[in-house]
Amino acid sequence: MLSLLLGLSSLFFVTSCNKDDDSDDIEKVNIMLQFENQLAGHDAVSDHAHVAHDDTFLLNTVRYYISKVRLFDDVGNEIATFPDKYFLVKDSEENNFELGEIEIGKHVHRIVFNVGIDPETNNQTETDFNSYPAGHPLALQEGVKMHWAWNMGYIFVNIKGTVNSNNVELELGTDDLLREADVLLHENVMPGEHFHIHLVADIAAFFDGVDTESEVKAHTNNELAKKVMDNVPNVFSKAGGDGGHNHGKK
Repeated sequence: MLSLLLGLSSLFFVTSCNKDDDSDDIEKVNIMLQFENQLAGHDAVSDHAHVAHDDTFLLNTVRYYISKVRLFDDVGNEIATFPDKYFLVKDSEENNFELGEIEIGKHVHRIVFNVGIDPETNNQTETDFNSYPAGHPLALQEGVKMHWAWNMGYIFVNIKGTVNSNNVELELGTDDLLREADVLLHENVMPGEHFHIHLVADIAAFFDGVDTESEVKAHTNNELAKKVMDNVPNVFSKAGGDGGHNHGKK
């Protein structure tokens, strides 16, 4: 009887190890997430004015935070989530980010993410804020500020320049202005070096419904700030035109 029990235990151990080994054998690839800021098909920040949405833009600053990225399949299941990843999209830079890993063979139907910073991180302590190393997206930024003060939170969206020759100064933040974007991808994860998600941000869409004939200035949480941030779902789309905004249920 003892030898039988020992034999069964050994079999169970081997079977369990085999199951663990199988899970380790799942093939994955790295996800690269790219954002491209555009105005009428051109770089959003440039030395030249561009006409988009019937307005003429000449912008010298376009920066915003991306966080809480989630990927969904075509039946609404969340297949990947990256709650601790924060990205600062800057002007006309390359804006390629390493997101994480995903299993080969998955169908990525939608990408959902926040524009801004979640309340817990946005309302961190001074010690927490000063703990980020230089180069981290949540650290104090040089050049273009993305934070008012450690106890006032981050600037979620920072856009400066002119529209129709009127000064634009948008520094938008506070918890109430956190917004979500939901973009249709309809892509299968294939074997290869990485899975590339390339999104275009139509910066002019931030100004939909805004009176651009007057001076466009907003800070923190006023009516203009809300109007601009409420346009977030219309700003982002899949590069190449084979996709778009998805306002369906999660």
